[in-house]
Formats: sequence, C-alpha cells, structure tokens
Amino acid sequence: MATCHTHLDNHCWIDDLSQRCLIKLQNLKTQYHTLKQEYHAQIEAVKLQQQKIDALHQLDIQHTETQ
Repeated sequence: MATCHTHLDNHCWIDDLSQRCLIKLQNLKTQYHTLKQEYHAQIEAVKLQQQKIDALHQLDIQHTETQ
C-alpha cells in the first residue's frame, strides 16, 4: 500500500483507496467462483441422487408388475 505523508496528498489517498478496492474485488471474485463451483457440484449431486431414486422406483415398479 502507498504511504501518505501529508493530509493534502489526495493522489496518494486515491491510490491507496483504489488498491484496497481492487483487492476487495479480487477477493469477492474468488469467493464468487468458489460458490459457483460448490453450487454446480451440489446440482450434480442432486441429479445423481435423483437418478438413483428413479432407478429404485423403476425396480419397484418392475417387482410389483411381476408379482
């Protein structure tokens, strides 16, 4: 971070604020991508669970029809 030596050094203050904002935005972007990956992983897990449920349901139907 930049070091401001006087209260009148507005350029330094703006640079410091800009750096802080960019770091915050980078952190938010990283968090967003992590959440997005976790969301997609959860969606895939739900799809897999639904496939298992559908397969078990189909087996139950077949078992019921043969009795």
